[in-house]
Amino acid sequence: MKTLLWDIDGTLLTTRGAGAKPFKETIEGFLGLQIEFNVKDMAGLTDHQIVALHLRQAGFVDLSEELISKLVLEYASKLRETFDASPVIPFPGIVEFLDLLYRLENYELAIVTGNCFCGAQEKLSSAGLSKFFDKEKVFCSVNSGSRSDILQRALSTLSTNSSSSIVIGDTIHDWNAAKDLDIPFILVVNEGSPNFDVKNTPKSISIGPSWSPQEFIRILNEL
Repeated sequence: MKTLLWDIDGTLLTTRGAGAKPFKETIEGFLGLQIEFNVKDMAGLTDHQIVALHLRQAGFVDLSEELISKLVLEYASKLRETFDASPVIPFPGIVEFLDLLYRLENYELAIVTGNCFCGAQEKLSSAGLSKFFDKEKVFCSVNSGSRSDILQRALSTLSTNSSSSIVIGDTIHDWNAAKDLDIPFILVVNEGSPNFDVKNTPKSISIGPSWSPQEFIRILNEL
């Protein structure tokens, strides 16, 4: 069995930037000043890293994990209302492909994301994808640590290893985490994906922006 470790934003779905507004408002509310919040510059950073980045830019030096987590949870608590007004959109073919993989016995589906747990659940639910990922197989940002930390936690909890797992993501942060743990990586190229290339890199293949289930499964079997 292969364990497929999926990123969320930019890989499975797009919020079309809807999540940026409550995130920006939460940080600005704490700081009492306006900030520049460039979504593209933060692609691949965890929720906790995004908060820490903006607080440091505002002059905060000694940041506690408690403060960072408090702001992350405050932001995430606003997402349901946000997505009720502007639902999350799964990328073309994702729902059908996950349904196929979910019914096959030789694949285990899991999430490894920089979202906090509440944020991940709200995004998956709004996109209609939560039914494919058991909650105990959703691994998220819990502090300002790296994506490699989240990935390592997933491997340990799922009792899988690098040779029987595949990371599927869209940013260089996903790729670097996979390389850190020597896990094969699939770069999914979608609308708005960061511009980088995995050609001629061992254990790394790109797919998209258009693909068929047969092509995707062929790549899964090659890695």
